[in-house]
Amino acid sequence: MLQQRSPSHPLATPISPIHLVQQHDGDKRLASSPVMLPSQLTFQQSSLFPPTNHIRPSKSSQIITPYSEQMTFYQSLLKELIANKNGHPFLHPVDPENMGIPEYSDVIVHPMNLLAIKKNLDSNKYEANIDQAAYDLFLVIDNCYRFNPPGLDVSLAAEFLHKLIVRQ
Repeated sequence: MLQQRSPSHPLATPISPIHLVQQHDGDKRLASSPVMLPSQLTFQQSSLFPPTNHIRPSKSSQIITPYSEQMTFYQSLLKELIANKNGHPFLHPVDPENMGIPEYSDVIVHPMNLLAIKKNLDSNKYEANIDQAAYDLFLVIDNCYRFNPPGLDVSLAAEFLHKLIVRQ
């Protein structure tokens, strides 16, 4: 419970910071700028704490979150996979009709390609579940292994990409 101060106590009456007189070496003079009493200080005004403007990110800077770090990782990895010559067979969706493999759609239930993953990353489709990006990357490799026999150029390219993904 708060105790009432006696009327003779120096802090019993409120003091306006503008009219506060400072004492300096016995000399009384008006303060050149308003003096704030401790009870009037806010968090930002206190000299005990650094100004908050240098700990807040600016509007142009991006706040780093685990999602944005993972997103950056997958974008970088995907860029590397797309640029690699072994990634070229996996850039676009497989066109079973033009490639003469009508059974592809029967074997591969969930087709996936690198540019589809890039589009999903760029449109934040993976925001709810960033692990889906890793799943989709491995789905590209798995679909290749499922449909193509070992030793084919495309299977060897998938093996190279798989090692590259696992290394990262």
